[in-house]
Amino acid sequence: MAGPRRRSVLISRLAGKPLGSSQGVILDELRACILDGEVPPGSPIPVDGVAAAFGVSRIPVREALMTLIGEGLVDHRPHLGYQVARMTAQEFGEIYLVREAWRPPRCGYVARAALARDGADVVVLGCAGMADLAAEVSRRVGVPVVDGVAAATLLVQSLVTLGLGTSKHGEFAPPIPKPYTGVLAPFGPA
Repeated sequence: MAGPRRRSVLISRLAGKPLGSSQGVILDELRACILDGEVPPGSPIPVDGVAAAFGVSRIPVREALMTLIGEGLVDHRPHLGYQVARMTAQEFGEIYLVREAWRPPRCGYVARAALARDGADVVVLGCAGMADLAAEVSRRVGVPVVDGVAAATLLVQSLVTLGLGTSKHGEFAPPIPKPYTGVLAPFGPA
């Protein structure tokens, strides 16, 4: 006979969070749980349990999980559900090398240099796993900072919701290749 079912590490960590939280709060909390290492890779993420912990429906939880999938922090397997992504030691090291370049106080310097070089009025974070830095970078450089993964996810969700789409292919030019410089140079094409 099986014993009582153990409570998920993730659900234990989320206990006592504000009820009725927004999708952004749920996203931030889930990301923090994963990135601080308290929830081990491969751990299941029970959608119903997370929704109950925040006192919300499954919809904002699934939206948050879709963003985390885009960031490479969560995996989804049909009929099995969501789980914390398993990363190789090399992938883990690469994420933290890139994140370290953007940690305060360097993030302001790096962003200001990029804005000056590119003549841009906004910073778009295009690297998975860096969305939690958006507010800090924006505060330090005084321009809007957009989480590119979350923005793309919301755009696609909006298009699907509105029933819009396109059958045209090749209407957009491919991105202009940029050289990898500074701390990113080791990640450039060989």
